[in-house]
Amino acid sequence: MYCPNCGKEARQGARYCAYCRTKIREDGDQKTGQMSKLPIIFRVALIVLFVLAPWFDVSYIIGSSGVNLVSITFILSRLSSSVSNLAAMSGTSASAVSGLAAISIFSLALAAVPVVCMAIEIYKYREPKASVAVGPYCALGALLIGALLVFGLNASINNALGDAMGGTYSYDIVSLGLGWWFTLIVVGLTIWFDHKVRGEEPAE
Repeated sequence: MYCPNCGKEARQGARYCAYCRTKIREDGDQKTGQMSKLPIIFRVALIVLFVLAPWFDVSYIIGSSGVNLVSITFILSRLSSSVSNLAAMSGTSASAVSGLAAISIFSLALAAVPVVCMAIEIYKYREPKASVAVGPYCALGALLIGALLVFGLNASINNALGDAMGGTYSYDIVSLGLGWWFTLIVVGLTIWFDHKVRGEEPAE
């Protein structure tokens, strides 16, 4: 940022030039400066949500519980072990268990990629001429894939049960949880504030 009167470089956020005392920043810009912190705050919130928010509801015989993208890998691991033991006892195949293992790895990647993107953007957000932020859009894509993942999870679980126990199963064991919808709202707010703040920031 430079003084419009003397042309010398001014401290970021300064209201007056340190050399000629010309006013270079209006009071309204202070509000913009505060607003510019919101995209960073929302990114931090999204990182937490991608790691901890219960995106899925898993139904059991005695009830259901919410699980996130990380904890569902442990549930699938235990389920794979149980199905394999069941198949060994009944002398049937457990080949479909490999599908559960693949989904476990995929769900971890689904959480890791947006988290890494947004962490980088938090670090680089205040750089001059920062590139267009892609982290929230990456998060939105991960959310949509997560919604489709529900169908893959149910299909893989039913296939594994069918291989181990014989027969055909069509249980809806996994469904979208409130955490998924809440994360979607935060992603939308992040994208909106990105456009608002970047549109209002004064050119340097």
